[in-house]
Amino acid sequence: MKRFLSFFMSVVLILLLLPVGRAEAAISADTYSAKVQEFINTPRWANGASWGGSKTQSWEYSDWSSSGCCAYCADFAGYVYGARRAWNDSGFTKTTDPAQIQTGDIVHFNYSNSKRTSQHWIVVLERNGDKLYTAEGNAYVDGKYSVVCITDEKWAIVNGTLKNTWNSTETCYNFEIFHYDITDGSAACTHGNTRMENQAKATCEVEGNTGDTVCADCGEVVEYGLPIPAMGHSWNGDTCTLCGAVLGDVYRLAGSNRFNTALKVADQMKENLGIAKFDSVIVASGTSFADALAGSYLASVKDAPILLSYNDAYNEQVKSYIKSNLNQGGTVYILGGKAAVPASMEEGLTGFNVKRLAGSDRFGTNLAILEEAGVEGKDMLVCTGGDFADSLSASAAGLPILLVWQSLTEEQRAFLEGVGGALYVVGGTGAVSDSLMDQVSIYGPTIRLGGENRFETSVLIAETFFDSPENAVLAYARNYPDGLCGGALASTLDAPLILTMTKYESAAADYIQSRSIGKATILGGTGLISDSAVRTIFALAQDVPITAK
Repeated sequence: MKRFLSFFMSVVLILLLLPVGRAEAAISADTYSAKVQEFINTPRWANGASWGGSKTQSWEYSDWSSSGCCAYCADFAGYVYGARRAWNDSGFTKTTDPAQIQTGDIVHFNYSNSKRTSQHWIVVLERNGDKLYTAEGNAYVDGKYSVVCITDEKWAIVNGTLKNTWNSTETCYNFEIFHYDITDGSAACTHGNTRMENQAKATCEVEGNTGDTVCADCGEVVEYGLPIPAMGHSWNGDTCTLCGAVLGDVYRLAGSNRFNTALKVADQMKENLGIAKFDSVIVASGTSFADALAGSYLASVKDAPILLSYNDAYNEQVKSYIKSNLNQGGTVYILGGKAAVPASMEEGLTGFNVKRLAGSDRFGTNLAILEEAGVEGKDMLVCTGGDFADSLSASAAGLPILLVWQSLTEEQRAFLEGVGGALYVVGGTGAVSDSLMDQVSIYGPTIRLGGENRFETSVLIAETFFDSPENAVLAYARNYPDGLCGGALASTLDAPLILTMTKYESAAADYIQSRSIGKATILGGTGLISDSAVRTIFALAQDVPITAK
């Protein structure tokens, strides 16, 4: 799809944006060199090539998903020359003779080789004899998208035409060469008359910009503006005190990453519980799913949030949150060994009861958590320890979760002897085999909850354990980070946790709409579950906002 979009973009630009005539503008050689160096190192393209040094070939990846060659050249024209585009800006002279290609030119041409016929754009950063030092964006190269190539080896002028030195069978033709005058500096514009462009105030959800300083005489951008971070909503109940936005019944909890999302979820849990501080908090690894999901029942029992550990910087942020949001004398449960959550997480938490629950592996840690929570006489969920999807859905049920693998361990058998409730095996036979289910069935009535896929299994869990829910929590189905803390949140809402994703909304939509559930919390940003998908699931009109809290 990206390849098609890049090709389509190129075709549209060639057909609709016609070049115009003789250039009047100029740029000094020094300014040109400086702007090129800035451009090829700009974070937008993030390629880090060094111009004027070794000039070795460098392949890097841009952070702009639609960066075809034409988009790259348009960005070059805007950044270096202050022009909109080479192909429709009056600052450029156009020629069709490849022998006249010069330093700073932007070149468009068709090419044909044994594999295909297509078209391409390149920037000539420098011409040295017949050799061209070039930069070019490629929509699709070597199986990867959005590649920027910086090289002094690929292109050369041979016998008056452009040759691809990497592919001797390639023929280039139909040249359009756009030249912007580069002077020795004697006639360079002094930029004494400037204006501000592209200023924008930051809002709660959209970043602003200080604005670009642009020369009013030649149009060159003298200084690019800086982004102003979005302010974020400041909620007082359901109303933002900054912008007046009103929180709807369906809203989104999303931080800048999984660790900050966990903190947002914890704050929402306090609001749901009507408390100022917690009596217990749980800390689990943010780079693995097993311990956090195994801890969901402990979180339900203790009305505790699950916070995620990572490196020292994030862990200091987590400890700061604990100190501000845990009652003195409260308990910090750390799940897993020191390879999962480092010993440094225990440091500096004076005044709190710090308790590590760990076994020799995820299954041993699981049992340590269940023993701490107490499960005698409880129904139990049996989920695979090899994947997150089923245990993530099950984490909202408010029941203990036993993680299993290919067969029960001796420790798990001994543990099940003392439980005594019903055993719900979650997932199909690919997750928990019939053989393993037979082993489990020795210890109590056993029921399998398994759909055709993770979406259907998620709904089956909701149908089994939630009679008439008014709320739902939605989590992304293909990865676990933002959903790790969702079970603890769902338990404060008496809500199921439903797995879904864009283009796979049908199971969630059928469940939500058949039960007229009108309230929901979406975990994670729009890149995971889009606003459009949420509206489909809840049958909302397109103008209904999905507000980030």
